[in-house]
Amino acid sequence: MSRREFKGPGKQKGIFGVIAGVASLVGPAFGIDAAGKAGRAAEREAALEAQHQREITQERLRQIDVEGRRIAGETRATAAGSGVAVGEGSPMDVLAEQASEFAREKSITSRVGANRVATSLRRGEALAKQYESQQLVSAFSGLSKFAGQAYEFGWFD
Repeated sequence: MSRREFKGPGKQKGIFGVIAGVASLVGPAFGIDAAGKAGRAAEREAALEAQHQREITQERLRQIDVEGRRIAGETRATAAGSGVAVGEGSPMDVLAEQASEFAREKSITSRVGANRVATSLRRGEALAKQYESQQLVSAFSGLSKFAGQAYEFGWFD
């Protein structure tokens, strides 16, 4: 008697084989769906984090501008109060140096902020790809289980 013949108790084995085969495909299908949703959620989270980093950077740049104007004003007021001409000489040198330092700080802050944004987005992409890989592994696992059960129950004879 070959494995395909469903006589007596063997008939139940064939039915259970079908049920087991279907179950081995359905389980991974839910895993694939969950992994896809998790990947999309990771990308959304990364985009949100990147947006927060942009906002933090913009706020820091605004604070640098405010601080630069405040210090420049103090320097002008101090020079004017001492009777020194503000339009030339030493006070102008101090103001130019301060402006240069604030410009440098803004440049560094912009680069660091852009790097943080890019890192957030890359992290989200990497996590999404990881979930995609898990989807493929889950699909192949389900197919191999199904094929093994089909072979065991004689579907390929």
